[in-house]
Amino acid sequence: MSTKQVMDAQDLIDEGRYDEARKILKKIKTPTARKMLAEIDELSPPASGSSIGRDALHVILIGLIGTLLFSAVGFGIASAIGIQGTGSTTVNQTNGQVALNPTTVPAGQTTSETATPLPSPTPTEVPCLGPDWWRANGAPLQQTVDALLGLSLLTPPADLQAARARFDAWRKIVEVAPANSPCVVPADEALRAALPDIGTAFSRYLTTSTGAERAQSLLDAMDGLLVVADALPDMQLGGVEESLANQIINFTRAECPARRWVTERLLARDYERFFDVFQAIDWNAPGLAQESLLTMRNFSSAFATDNGAQGDNDPVPACLRTSRDQFQIALNGFVGYANNRLGGDIGRADQEVQAAQTALANFYAGITNLDPALAGVRLDG
Repeated sequence: MSTKQVMDAQDLIDEGRYDEARKILKKIKTPTARKMLAEIDELSPPASGSSIGRDALHVILIGLIGTLLFSAVGFGIASAIGIQGTGSTTVNQTNGQVALNPTTVPAGQTTSETATPLPSPTPTEVPCLGPDWWRANGAPLQQTVDALLGLSLLTPPADLQAARARFDAWRKIVEVAPANSPCVVPADEALRAALPDIGTAFSRYLTTSTGAERAQSLLDAMDGLLVVADALPDMQLGGVEESLANQIINFTRAECPARRWVTERLLARDYERFFDVFQAIDWNAPGLAQESLLTMRNFSSAFATDNGAQGDNDPVPACLRTSRDQFQIALNGFVGYANNRLGGDIGRADQEVQAAQTALANFYAGITNLDPALAGVRLDG
């Protein structure tokens, strides 16, 4: 029934018969009817409101005129009998007339009173709804971080796809859910900003990608999540967030951030390619072999420049310096092997490659001891 009435009212509005449409809509208690009433009031304000305004103005004008008439009569009577009003009276000695003089105001004073300002209302404090945000996002955020840090080429494709599907479902909720209190906004905004990089990190393992691309995507995702972790303590969660926050923070700020260093300094900078080039050298093509040797030398020099101690400044955390040194020895040893083999000194070449392989094994053992999650890292295939 209300649908037909709304349609009838719409027809009346289209014909400009606003009062008739208003009568119909006032009988319907639906949001649509209220919205249409508001539109009618904008197009044609109700006549009753106008008449009330005119009646009120009429009464005010009559009151003002009456007040002025009574004031004039009173003033005339007071003047005639010599009653002192707001001013002082003086008598004209010549004709005995009484004059009413206005009272003077002393210098520095005013006749108007200063209004006392009303106190400002105390703003209502918005409660922190951090626990509500955590109940909605804490568990899927933990799942996402665990999945990110567990990404590997050895992970079964079905597990990767399931992790990505869970993340995508949660992402859709996060992107539309409102942040209901100020204490939630920093973490919520940081999470929204991190979502694209997290999605890319999953995609790298489900599509063709290089080791450097996969490593860089992990770094981007963890850097975005680091901002989220830094904002969690402000959400009054009572400490339930500490385990997850520390898991994220330690990737970058741990006393010995071994996984961050390996991911950023070796994997993301494509040192895997050094070993790919070495293993692909065609010793029967000296010209191509020389080009491969040059590429390997460039990698070795770049690593020394980026990670080597320079005077009192060592950019590598103390816990990782032994592993850094072993990796540098391995790079130099493989370069020495290639150089001596191309020069025909096979004996020297064999010594160089044996030293390189030993140093590389020491490197793998060292980083695994620092972080068991690095046990599967192999740059040489």
